[in-house]
Amino acid sequence: METINFIDRSKEASVQQGLTFLCEQLTGLGIRARWCPRVEEADPGAILLLHDPVDEDKIPPGCRVLGQRCLNRRQRLVLAERCGLPVVSWTSVADIGDIPKLFDRWGVDAFLFKADWSYSRGGIKCLTRRDWQPFNPRRFNPDADVFMRILNGSPDTHKVDLFYDQAFACRHMHTRSVFDRKFYKGFYQRSELGFIPPLEPALKRLGKALTLYGQGFSGVDFMYDAEGQPWVIELNTSSLGREGTWSRWPDVYLNGYLAGLKSWIRAGCPAEFCHGIPDKAAQLTELSGGALPLSQPDSAVIAGLNTTRVTKTEKLLDGVR
Repeated sequence: METINFIDRSKEASVQQGLTFLCEQLTGLGIRARWCPRVEEADPGAILLLHDPVDEDKIPPGCRVLGQRCLNRRQRLVLAERCGLPVVSWTSVADIGDIPKLFDRWGVDAFLFKADWSYSRGGIKCLTRRDWQPFNPRRFNPDADVFMRILNGSPDTHKVDLFYDQAFACRHMHTRSVFDRKFYKGFYQRSELGFIPPLEPALKRLGKALTLYGQGFSGVDFMYDAEGQPWVIELNTSSLGREGTWSRWPDVYLNGYLAGLKSWIRAGCPAEFCHGIPDKAAQLTELSGGALPLSQPDSAVIAGLNTTRVTKTEKLLDGVR
């Protein structure tokens, strides 16, 4: 009989109740399951499903781990594209001095820099011909940081959570445009659920592939271009938000996560369990990828790269942020 421990330090009641529900359901299937806030409290020899990465030296003996930060930003995009998802055109450069060449290569006056360490939009910067330096050149990581095209479409983000062969319903986030001077501040309000049916098979392939790279509960961020085509802009493998979704849509998210866990267990828990970076991560070697969307950033944005463009939606959202 397997033992599964969820390691999650959240103090939110909705998250703790959700974890208790998952453990009860797994126990009913003959799986020993419990959750604890600290990895040191885990059962020796258990399968650990981490919400956040932990110090390797604190993992109890014999534990098999999913959820360490095993793949960097570049490798995650490579894996998403290999699984058949449409990824926005991106690239990496070996030297900071090569960054200005991307403007002419892509035929644009602005694109995004995404640091590997970025979290909750921190570490993301819109680069222009006049201001093309990343945040801190000394922290630039050519092996993990990426540069990405900007879509001409809604600035809203659509987030899908997944585990193994289950992709949970997509939530719609009202995110600010990268050209907005308030880009980093209180940038979203949770909205309705929806889904992207044509991408479901590729999302399920990605969920299965992630377990083979030491990853568990994960999420994919999409944006739509002006033609209505969805594009992957990011893949997150740790520290996913659950407070809003688990409390508001518990039937969708908790049952979706549970269904993925059941499928994974029935399949024999296929995974590359690892405390650190798995050897096979080195196989994700592409230095660029994605596709060039047909849409280009509109002329109003190009003409005012350093100005604030506030939409009616953003004005309304300012009242609730």
